[in-house]
Amino acid sequence: MRFSKILPLAAAALALASGCGGVGAPPQTPAATHGGVLAPLPKSAGYLEYLAEPIPSAKTATTKSWSPNYHVVAYLTNNQGSAPPNPAPTSVSFTAANGKAFTLSPHPATDQDPSSLRFTTDQPPLTDRDVAGSFDVKLGAADSFNVSARPR
Repeated sequence: MRFSKILPLAAAALALASGCGGVGAPPQTPAATHGGVLAPLPKSAGYLEYLAEPIPSAKTATTKSWSPNYHVVAYLTNNQGSAPPNPAPTSVSFTAANGKAFTLSPHPATDQDPSSLRFTTDQPPLTDRDVAGSFDVKLGAADSFNVSARPR
Protein backbone atom coordinates (compact mmCIF):
# COMPACT_ATOMS: atom_id res chain seq x y z
CA MET A 1 0.00 0.00 0.00
CA ARG A 2 2.77 2.38 0.90
CA PHE A 3 4.59 1.59 -2.39
CA SER A 4 1.54 2.55 -4.43
CA LYS A 5 1.57 6.07 -2.93
CA ILE A 6 5.29 6.62 -3.45
CA LEU A 7 5.40 5.41 -7.06
CA PRO A 8 3.31 8.28 -8.54
CA LEU A 9 5.34 10.86 -6.58
CA ALA A 10 8.62 9.36 -7.79
CA ALA A 11 7.37 9.34 -11.39
CA ALA A 12 6.34 13.01 -11.12
CA ALA A 13 9.71 13.97 -9.63
CA LEU A 14 11.52 12.10 -12.40
CA ALA A 15 9.46 13.86 -15.07
CA LEU A 16 10.27 17.27 -13.59
CA ALA A 17 13.95 16.47 -13.24
CA SER A 18 14.20 15.27 -16.84
CA GLY A 19 12.83 18.55 -18.16
CA CYS A 20 9.32 17.42 -19.06
CA GLY A 21 7.28 20.52 -19.84
CA GLY A 22 10.36 22.80 -19.81
CA VAL A 23 11.09 25.68 -22.15
CA GLY A 24 14.01 24.03 -23.92
CA ALA A 25 17.76 24.06 -23.59
CA PRO A 26 19.47 27.27 -22.46
CA PRO A 27 21.32 29.20 -25.16
CA GLN A 28 24.94 28.20 -25.71
CA THR A 29 27.58 30.57 -24.37
CA PRO A 30 30.42 31.10 -26.86
CA ALA A 31 33.94 30.14 -25.79
CA ALA A 32 36.55 32.68 -24.73
CA THR A 33 38.62 32.09 -27.87
CA HIS A 34 41.49 34.47 -27.06
CA GLY A 35 42.42 33.07 -23.64
CA GLY A 36 40.64 35.76 -21.64
CA VAL A 37 37.65 35.99 -19.33
CA LEU A 38 34.23 36.04 -20.99
CA ALA A 39 31.57 38.35 -19.55
CA PRO A 40 28.04 38.80 -20.92
CA LEU A 41 26.86 42.27 -21.87
CA PRO A 42 23.49 43.29 -20.40
CA LYS A 43 20.32 43.13 -22.52
CA SER A 44 21.71 40.11 -24.43
CA ALA A 45 23.83 42.54 -26.45
CA GLY A 46 26.74 40.09 -26.80
CA TYR A 47 29.92 39.27 -24.91
CA LEU A 48 33.08 41.01 -23.78
CA GLU A 49 36.24 38.93 -23.49
CA TYR A 50 39.01 40.69 -21.60
CA LEU A 51 42.65 39.88 -20.90
CA ALA A 52 46.08 41.38 -20.30
CA GLU A 53 48.43 41.09 -23.27
CA PRO A 54 52.18 41.27 -22.48
CA ILE A 55 54.40 43.74 -24.27
CA PRO A 56 58.18 43.85 -23.73
CA SER A 57 59.65 46.92 -22.09
CA ALA A 58 63.18 48.09 -21.43
CA LYS A 59 65.51 46.07 -19.24
CA THR A 60 65.41 47.15 -15.63
CA ALA A 61 68.64 48.41 -14.08
CA THR A 62 68.46 46.06 -11.10
CA THR A 63 67.50 42.76 -12.74
CA LYS A 64 69.07 43.21 -16.21
CA SER A 65 66.08 41.35 -17.60
CA TRP A 66 62.92 42.29 -19.42
CA SER A 67 60.16 43.64 -17.22
CA PRO A 68 56.89 43.14 -19.07
CA ASN A 69 54.01 45.53 -19.02
CA TYR A 70 50.54 44.63 -20.22
CA HIS A 71 47.94 46.17 -22.48
CA VAL A 72 44.32 45.67 -21.53
CA VAL A 73 42.64 43.95 -24.48
CA ALA A 74 38.88 43.59 -25.02
CA TYR A 75 37.18 41.51 -27.70
CA LEU A 76 33.50 42.15 -28.40
CA THR A 77 31.26 39.59 -30.05
CA ASN A 78 27.58 38.88 -30.61
CA ASN A 79 25.58 36.34 -28.56
CA GLN A 80 26.61 33.42 -30.76
CA GLY A 81 30.30 34.36 -30.83
CA SER A 82 30.14 34.35 -34.62
CA ALA A 83 30.36 38.06 -35.49
CA PRO A 84 30.91 41.49 -33.91
CA PRO A 85 27.96 42.91 -31.99
CA ASN A 86 25.32 44.83 -33.91
CA PRO A 87 25.21 47.79 -33.47
CA ALA A 88 28.99 48.13 -33.45
CA PRO A 89 30.82 49.51 -30.41
CA THR A 90 31.34 53.26 -30.54
CA SER A 91 33.56 53.45 -27.43
CA VAL A 92 35.28 51.14 -24.97
CA SER A 93 37.06 52.24 -21.80
CA PHE A 94 38.58 50.53 -18.77
CA THR A 95 38.82 51.84 -15.23
CA ALA A 96 41.40 49.98 -13.16
CA ALA A 97 40.69 49.01 -9.55
CA ASN A 98 42.94 51.92 -8.46
CA GLY A 99 40.58 54.38 -10.23
CA LYS A 100 42.83 55.18 -13.20
CA ALA A 101 40.82 55.31 -16.45
CA PHE A 102 41.99 54.27 -19.93
CA THR A 103 40.40 54.54 -23.36
CA LEU A 104 40.67 51.46 -25.56
CA SER A 105 41.10 51.96 -29.30
CA PRO A 106 40.18 49.57 -32.12
CA HIS A 107 43.19 47.45 -33.09
CA PRO A 108 42.55 44.50 -35.42
CA ALA A 109 43.78 41.16 -34.17
CA THR A 110 46.85 39.75 -35.84
CA ASP A 111 44.91 36.59 -36.68
CA GLN A 112 42.20 38.69 -38.40
CA ASP A 113 39.46 36.94 -36.43
CA PRO A 114 36.18 37.92 -38.16
CA SER A 115 34.02 36.88 -35.19
CA SER A 116 34.92 39.76 -32.87
CA LEU A 117 36.22 43.32 -32.66
CA ARG A 118 39.48 43.91 -30.75
CA PHE A 119 40.18 46.99 -28.63
CA THR A 120 43.39 47.72 -26.67
CA THR A 121 44.82 50.41 -24.46
CA ASP A 122 47.34 52.61 -26.28
CA GLN A 123 49.73 52.69 -23.34
CA PRO A 124 50.40 49.74 -21.05
CA PRO A 125 48.35 50.38 -17.91
CA LEU A 126 49.20 47.15 -16.07
CA THR A 127 52.35 45.67 -14.60
CA ASP A 128 50.81 42.25 -13.99
CA ARG A 129 48.25 39.99 -15.68
CA ASP A 130 45.38 40.76 -13.29
CA VAL A 131 42.68 42.75 -15.06
CA ALA A 132 40.67 44.19 -12.18
CA GLY A 133 38.28 47.10 -12.54
CA SER A 134 35.42 47.77 -14.93
CA PHE A 135 34.75 48.25 -18.62
CA ASP A 136 32.36 50.80 -20.09
CA VAL A 137 31.09 49.73 -23.50
CA LYS A 138 28.88 51.86 -25.73
CA LEU A 139 27.12 50.08 -28.61
CA GLY A 140 25.65 52.30 -31.29
CA ALA A 141 24.04 55.54 -30.18
CA ALA A 142 21.82 54.26 -27.38
CA ASP A 143 23.14 51.34 -25.33
CA SER A 144 25.88 51.86 -22.77
CA PHE A 145 27.00 49.05 -20.47
CA ASN A 146 29.31 48.64 -17.49
CA VAL A 147 30.99 45.23 -17.03
CA SER A 148 33.00 44.36 -13.92
CA ALA A 149 36.39 42.78 -14.53
CA ARG A 150 37.80 40.49 -11.88
CA PRO A 151 41.17 38.75 -11.81
CA ARG A 152 41.11 35.04 -12.62
